[in-house]
Amino acid sequence: MKAGHPCYFVGFHPEPVRGQTLQDVGRAEAQFIRTVAARHPRADAKPCVIGNCRAGWAVTMLSAAATSTR
Repeated sequence: MKAGHPCYFVGFHPEPVRGQTLQDVGRAEAQFIRTVAARHPRADAKPCVIGNCRAGWAVTMLSAAATSTR
């Protein structure tokens, strides 16, 4: 952030919303990443995504799903 790079943060409640699945979270994360990328069309590279704990697993699965559909 000191270098001036835009940073975005996503937070989740400790407990899922009734009926929410990990697939729902993955879809929301994917849309969020597409939105961030669209806000920076002249960026030199793709967004860097970091997650810890459950978010780390969710990002890993999102990345694997995105790679397998290409």
